[in-house]
Amino acid sequence: MGWAGFLALWCALWAAVALVGFGMSLAGVTKAQRTVRLAGRIERVREPRHGGSRTGGISVVVTYTDPATGQEVTVTNDGERGEMITEAWEGREVGISHPRGRPHAYRFTNRPEEPSRGLGRPSFALFLVYVGLVVLSAVHWAWPWVLIGFGGPLALFAAAHLPATIRARNARAAVLAAMEHTEGRVVAVLRDVSVDQDDGHTYTTITPVVSFTT
Repeated sequence: MGWAGFLALWCALWAAVALVGFGMSLAGVTKAQRTVRLAGRIERVREPRHGGSRTGGISVVVTYTDPATGQEVTVTNDGERGEMITEAWEGREVGISHPRGRPHAYRFTNRPEEPSRGLGRPSFALFLVYVGLVVLSAVHWAWPWVLIGFGGPLALFAAAHLPATIRARNARAAVLAAMEHTEGRVVAVLRDVSVDQDDGHTYTTITPVVSFTT
């Protein structure tokens, strides 16, 4: 099998993967579509214990509304519950997700997430098909096709995302400019000890926990 045959097989395999992925998305059975994503609100922040471990982040109590029953649910982030919360205050919104029909298997994210259709993987597979077609064109019609094939879409992608990038940068600059100074105090110092498996050395990590009032 020559280069042309290998590239044709490459394109066919990834095209099949993309087709299956898009089909699952249309049927609504991707993992992302079977995940319920909600916004929760921190109701209580538990002050870390001095000398404790930073593992697990700041312990919080969060409430959210169950869309299936309309009832308010209260949960904590104790144990392995997704992303570690390192910044917490009463009223802060955090993201909560769980598999459909399994609310007890909830996970935390630092920000609420929008529902997803699970198109990331099939889109990447489609991109790999595109790469294979560009390389196949280069094998047959010489290297300028690589520049045209890759440079054109990349330029369009950059042009489409540049305004959003500029808006995000300006918003970030505005947030930084509006920041105020305030006094804080160290409420706890966390201590974690780890041992290097290669040389047996012991490492100690000290993490201060700061509280302040706005």
